[in-house]
Amino acid sequence: ANTLYAVFKNVWKSSDGGDSWIKLNTLSADSNYTITAIAVSPANTNIIWTSKAGILYKTSDGGTTWSAITNAPQGRITDIVCHNTNASKAWITYSGFANTKKVFQTSDQGVTWTNLSASLPNIPVNSITTDKNGNDALYIGTDVGVFFRDASMTVWQPFSDGLPNINVSQLEIFYTGNKLRASTYGRGMWESN
Repeated sequence: ANTLYAVFKNVWKSSDGGDSWIKLNTLSADSNYTITAIAVSPANTNIIWTSKAGILYKTSDGGTTWSAITNAPQGRITDIVCHNTNASKAWITYSGFANTKKVFQTSDQGVTWTNLSASLPNIPVNSITTDKNGNDALYIGTDVGVFFRDASMTVWQPFSDGLPNINVSQLEIFYTGNKLRASTYGRGMWESN
């Protein structure tokens, strides 16, 4: 609970609740760019994913060495989430309108990617979270609300009943209250069971 990560142009780590920080090894992308997403695998905290300058990176040794995942889909990565118990599985989301492919899954630490975007409107996907108690249950925050799907589904379902038609910038699941919480652009915080 005392381990924190922070990003800007590099990845920083604190193991004492933020009292002191160390910079993990530098990513090779242009130093003028900032990191747009980070995810640490709950199944293996040595595996960290991050995105910088449109390039997806992964470390398997806690940040000592980073590798560019060159076969990841191109585009502006907006968020990354890791599976709760399977260190090989992660999902990434993309922004923009030029490409209709917005959500991808890897089950082999980035060697191959599966496009999960079918049935989504061509809108930016800003955030993603997974329900650790579900069957690869995913919630995504888009420019027009929240969508849901799990491994038994091939079509994304709107999950925005009562939510304004608004840009959802971040999603988090709070398990103690069984709530999905969403931050929005200009309309505050919202929650749903």
